[in-house]
Amino acid sequence: MTPILVHQVKPTRRRGGVSLGELEHAIMEQVWNLGHPTTVPEVHEALTPARGLAYTTVMTVMNRLFEKGLLERSEERRPYTYWARVSPEDFSAGRMLEVLGELKDKKAVLARFVARIDPEDAELLRQLVKDLGRARQ
Repeated sequence: MTPILVHQVKPTRRRGGVSLGELEHAIMEQVWNLGHPTTVPEVHEALTPARGLAYTTVMTVMNRLFEKGLLERSEERRPYTYWARVSPEDFSAGRMLEVLGELKDKKAVLARFVARIDPEDAELLRQLVKDLGRARQ
């Protein structure tokens, strides 16, 4: 899967970024967890026991995710086949970049973020920054 960050997909009306409603997020989680192209009936079947969703609701939301650029689809036959255009990691990274892009004082926010994460995550972040620095040289 080619990395596509959130700022590369179509924006929604909320703050110009791509935000997901609770059901959109649940559907994306299902698509990501399946790890293979899927159909509306398959997603509907997986989500219905816990949510009691109408088939048309799932179909509408998956179409909206397609329109937002988060899902891709093949229209060769019905039902359409859908798959994620972005990985969950790239989606989350893009959301983080959106938030940072909106800030006036990135340094202060990043400092507070680093101060609040647990020591293991802080060490992981230090190592990632170090590795990235090497890769850029």
